[in-house]
Amino acid sequence: MHRFPLSFLLLTLLALAPVPLMGASAVPDAERPVRLCVDPSWAPFEYVDNQGRHQGMSADYWQRMTERAGLRTEILLTQSWEESLEKAKRRECDVLTLAMKTPDRSQHWLFTEPYVSYPFVLATRSEAPSVSRMEEVADKTLAAVKGYAYTELVRERYPQIRFIEVENITEGLERVRRGEAYGVIDSLATVAYAIQQAQLHELKVAGRFADRWNLAIAVRNDRPEWLPFFDVMTQSLTAEDRREIENRWLAAWIESPPDLRWLWASLGVWVLSTLIAGFFIWRHRQSSKQTALLEQLNAALTEARDRAECSEARYAELANQSRSYAWDTDDKGFYMDVSDSVETVLGYRPEELIGRPFWDIMPAEEREHARDRGLAMIHEGTYLAGFENQVVDRNGRRLWVSTSGMPILNQSGQVIGFRGIDIDVDERRQQRDLLEYYAFYDGLTEIANRRLFLERLDAAIAHFARHGMTVAVLAFDLDHFKVVNDTYGHAAGDAMLCQFATLAQGCLRRGDLLARLGGEEFAALLFETVPEGAMQTAERIRACIAVEPRTFESHQIALTVSIGVTCIREHDSPESLLARADASLYVAKQTGRNRVVLHDSDQPAAAVA
Repeated sequence: MHRFPLSFLLLTLLALAPVPLMGASAVPDAERPVRLCVDPSWAPFEYVDNQGRHQGMSADYWQRMTERAGLRTEILLTQSWEESLEKAKRRECDVLTLAMKTPDRSQHWLFTEPYVSYPFVLATRSEAPSVSRMEEVADKTLAAVKGYAYTELVRERYPQIRFIEVENITEGLERVRRGEAYGVIDSLATVAYAIQQAQLHELKVAGRFADRWNLAIAVRNDRPEWLPFFDVMTQSLTAEDRREIENRWLAAWIESPPDLRWLWASLGVWVLSTLIAGFFIWRHRQSSKQTALLEQLNAALTEARDRAECSEARYAELANQSRSYAWDTDDKGFYMDVSDSVETVLGYRPEELIGRPFWDIMPAEEREHARDRGLAMIHEGTYLAGFENQVVDRNGRRLWVSTSGMPILNQSGQVIGFRGIDIDVDERRQQRDLLEYYAFYDGLTEIANRRLFLERLDAAIAHFARHGMTVAVLAFDLDHFKVVNDTYGHAAGDAMLCQFATLAQGCLRRGDLLARLGGEEFAALLFETVPEGAMQTAERIRACIAVEPRTFESHQIALTVSIGVTCIREHDSPESLLARADASLYVAKQTGRNRVVLHDSDQPAAAVA
């Protein structure tokens, strides 16, 4: 049996949904390509290159989503994000690929669930103090890109802040560099990327705020039937998709070792100049004519040294802010040098690590494997980019880092060590984990969703084929749920769904799986059970639910459930098992509801309870 990605199955079911459910144009690609408006200059999130091509993280996400959905699209080129928003309001384009929901935009657009999220930051000149709250710069002049959602939100919360509107982030950073604005607000990824690309090393990230860019697909609100389609598209993105795309677009500025050639060159000049100065000091005793020249030289050396120290401090500050540390090892994997910023990330001082092997800071159970793998890479001269692994800090806490590096070669081309950088990505990994949770669990009831249920059902069928493990499927439908929603409101309906999930879960064994498939439709997967046992479990749930009226949002409502039951047979598929359970459920509803019906043969299902 061939297995297809769940995202493909969901998109196919959505495309084939009956007209009364989704409307005649539920699939946007029915007549013509979908027209896209994008931000032409918001790298690395998205931009338009010199050939008019959509580039950046959103372009890669969009390509993967549309390929899976079979959706045709075309870009409507604009000169600025503000122009894109204006064209969107005039319906000249159908979709914004990356937009943040605001009250003003909600008048024209419907938004999917966010699929990209990054924190807001404030970039300032290096000499400016760090900030932790927006109130600390409420009396300053800040730059922000025209039309960006955060500008609208900040203006509403802090009307006293003076804004300079700019066309793009690079213009905003330039204004900060020239002193025309105190700082510029944007996402962490965009600010860091722009600073690196424009080599604006006199700027820094001075503050990181709790608010985030929660970016979604925006769909024109006169096409509400399209929204579920695009929501499913975003749900088709996997953790691997996100890891690959983030590594491609963000590794350029957070995972590459800093280029310190300028520093070594400066130090070389300083050493040479010091020798020259010593020579002139010696000659000074012989010729008073050289006194003026010596003073000029000493002044130049002092200025050069101050500049070098300032630049070194700036790079150290950037390393601390990005929570990264650089290191060198010898060809046996022992640290020869570690940057001072390691103390910010791991709590170790450099001298506490120098002379120790790199695998000493790995989790105990992984050290042997990490040692063998790392030494093999060193000896083979392998380059490493964005490899995520766990290390242990000075307090014994595990955290995830992203490691990049390259071999150190001598003049003969032989490998004599390895040079790399570790970036703290622990917070982001905890967020991939949160995203992964919401990909498999229902946000309202917090039980499994359709995706997880189908995966477990598919695995159970395979296990039955190999080992004969019996399973049963129960299909539930809350009786008259639509009437409850229409009469008492959606809040009461949501409370009813949550109460049912809690009660049904309490009637199942530890290893069984309860899932919400959608709306008031639930299903359960019972392992190692026979028809009699499945019927007993179903009847126990039915009786527990119907025992008495319950209170939902201050309303006393009688809650009952209809249940269809079936057990696995040879040559079953997830579709055939669910179809039999649904057929049993249909009989239960047609014969009076609040009952259990078993479908355990090739004959039509019949009510048995």
